[in-house]
Amino acid sequence: MKNKLIMFYAVTLLCAPGAWAQEAMTSNSVPVVEPQAPEVIVPNVGNKICPVSKKEIGSVGEPVQIEHNGKMYNLCCPMCVKDFQSDPDKYSKIADDEVAQSQGSMMEDKGAMMDQGQGEQQMPPAAQGY
Repeated sequence: MKNKLIMFYAVTLLCAPGAWAQEAMTSNSVPVVEPQAPEVIVPNVGNKICPVSKKEIGSVGEPVQIEHNGKMYNLCCPMCVKDFQSDPDKYSKIADDEVAQSQGSMMEDKGAMMDQGQGEQQMPPAAQGY
């Protein structure tokens, strides 16, 4: 019995420093930071009209955004999500066309303003270096 008790204490004393060393290493070690993928920013196409319902974004309720082919599209409400997902190519093209058309009309408006002299202001002759 005495031999077993001595053996128990010997094993405990031999193993204890290893456990303390392991605990000390983990408490003093540098924390491991897992690499994270860079956050991808998906551009919003900026459509003002829902491609599904043809209603103005925000006129029906809380607008919804949905991603398709690396672009974010605006829908007028959660009810339109299911239809958009049923044919995303169709509805994304409708939204892209609406944005292109609105940008085209903005360019036409700017051109008309320039023709009327309301666009860029001309400098007086003294400022032009005459």
